[in-house]
Amino acid sequence: MNLKKILIIFFLVFYLLTYAAFSYAEEKLNFFDLHAQSAIVVDSGSGRILFGKNINEKRAMASTTKIMTCLLALESGKLEETVTISKNATKQPEVKLFVREGEKFKLADLLYPLMMISSNDVAVAVAEHLGGSVEGFATQMNQKADEIGMENTNFVTPNGLDPDDYSHYSTAYDMSLLAIYAMKNTEFVRIINTRNAIIQTLGEKTRSFTFSNTDRLLDSYPGANGIKTGFTNKAGQCFVGAAKQEEMQLVSVVLGSGWGGQNSYKWADTQKLLNFGFKNFDSEKVIEQNQVFKENVKIRKSKNETISILSQDEIYMALKKGDLDKMKVVLYYPEELIAPIYKDEKIGMAKVYVGDEYVLDLDLISSRSVDRNTIASNLIKIVKALYFNVLEDKKRLF
Repeated sequence: MNLKKILIIFFLVFYLLTYAAFSYAEEKLNFFDLHAQSAIVVDSGSGRILFGKNINEKRAMASTTKIMTCLLALESGKLEETVTISKNATKQPEVKLFVREGEKFKLADLLYPLMMISSNDVAVAVAEHLGGSVEGFATQMNQKADEIGMENTNFVTPNGLDPDDYSHYSTAYDMSLLAIYAMKNTEFVRIINTRNAIIQTLGEKTRSFTFSNTDRLLDSYPGANGIKTGFTNKAGQCFVGAAKQEEMQLVSVVLGSGWGGQNSYKWADTQKLLNFGFKNFDSEKVIEQNQVFKENVKIRKSKNETISILSQDEIYMALKKGDLDKMKVVLYYPEELIAPIYKDEKIGMAKVYVGDEYVLDLDLISSRSVDRNTIASNLIKIVKALYFNVLEDKKRLF
């Protein structure tokens, strides 16, 4: 073999080894790869945490707060109502729409500058309209946070501007819960994916506002579909992101990803998180709707009848190669099921694990209805039967 062939083979092997090492490295992610103080990427379908860094550390979250403000407005049932701008709203610092005291807007219209350009004055106007005051709206925000399961979150302002103390805070994990919940609202998704919008005041003499979405991820990452930027001096650069590729929807959160002019870090961190999720995991259906988990479960106080225990929902989950073999489902339901039982009645729950990793809870339901069988219930059935037989006999007479 001549020297030329030896060199070609050497460089070919070197290239392949280098490429393989580089590809493998791209699939890895650790704390030191991220500028963010706290970060997470989560599979929306199952809630499975794919990567996390200080996910339960309480931190200021800046204008990512407006996700909750928008969500409460969408769920209020008041989108067609008229919002009158207060003096307090106009006094909010930039970023703002520069609305004027006394101007009137349709509530639905204000959600576009709220989410697309992060208008602080608009956030306060929305809060005052829905909650009567900023404080009243904060109460609603915290009630909703409790409902979603945001255990380490406290809302004080509707725009994410920090109060003098550190009383306005959340965590990367809690913000991912909020994002997953919000992304189930189709109108919310439509608003955050709008690139350009125009709104105007109500009344005879109108004023128009034109603006563009400041979410750079939408046009820089494949499948990006949200969600919200944020920055304050306390919070640093923040971003709650989202992207969908094929059947897998991911949500990412970065908090404290650089300060001041270091706004490029949050985009880089977000792409690293999403890349890690999409390159290492695939979305697979792991549980069918009405999948049977246990058959012939006896029902007390019935005529020796049985039911099957079913899953209520179908579940898709982000899985790595080999994860499916490690998945297990642990059932929890009463030792004794007592009639009456109704079809699709919730009768227990299941915990889904991948190896030792707990992923999610799943509601268990009954496959069918089972009537109660007691002396009293049988007497009632007999009386009802006799009553209806008498009615039928009377009908025949006429």
